[in-house]
Amino acid sequence: MNVFYRLAINDNMNMSILIAYRSIFGAAFIIPIALIKEKNVRPKLTWTILFQAFFCGLLGLTIPQNLYTASMNLTSATIPAAMANLSPAMTFILAIIFRLEALKLGTMEGKLKVLGTTIGIGGAMLVTFYKGVDVPMWQTHFLHVGHHQGPATDRPVLGSLLAILSYMAYSSWLIIQGIVHSGMTTTLIAWCVNVRGPLFVSIFNPVGLVLVAFAATILLNEKLHLGTVIGSVLIAIGLYFVLWGKSKEMKKMMKCSSESEAMKVVVSAHP
Repeated sequence: MNVFYRLAINDNMNMSILIAYRSIFGAAFIIPIALIKEKNVRPKLTWTILFQAFFCGLLGLTIPQNLYTASMNLTSATIPAAMANLSPAMTFILAIIFRLEALKLGTMEGKLKVLGTTIGIGGAMLVTFYKGVDVPMWQTHFLHVGHHQGPATDRPVLGSLLAILSYMAYSSWLIIQGIVHSGMTTTLIAWCVNVRGPLFVSIFNPVGLVLVAFAATILLNEKLHLGTVIGSVLIAIGLYFVLWGKSKEMKKMMKCSSESEAMKVVVSAHP
């Protein structure tokens, strides 16, 4: 997605139109499946559901994707992908605000999540404010990249801020899941949110960062800077601290649940 987004930007395509097409095709894919699979269980289309669906579309695609492409236009394909790894930290903060997560600073898992969030934000600041020397990478001319007529990629602060706002909207969308979605990816995200929670969904973004970094330098001939590499590594480290803390928390919850079930069995067997 990042590679093709960048190619479209370089050819001066209106990215809002591209995002609208993406939404239309996603809806065309998921509506028939929803009508067939959920024809007997779907609720009535009330104003409340319409209102929730509107905010899912607004926060899940329209705002984050438009901000994301604007960020890419001002920076590179790699920096917005790096900022994607801030999604767990943002989700954690928003989940605390909406009381879906507890801070638990007195526990190891709480400290790990706070430490991971802090490291991730520090890495994002490094990506934003420190450029550093170029990192040599193998480059090709496999894809034709048109001459970019838009703003030059020399506004990393504004571009990074737009990327952060993009993923803040995305994190808000994860918080309000369980509602109406569109497209195959969104369906899988919704399932994962339902099974493991919103924070767990956002922990696998470093894979995308690595792929984008290599694809952008090899296929798009973009320069990779030392600051982006170091900052991205810090963001990824912070992300996995959050994951570590979340994993320990879930193990505790599962243990408590198992002990509670065992106690119920004992009580029912010996009234």
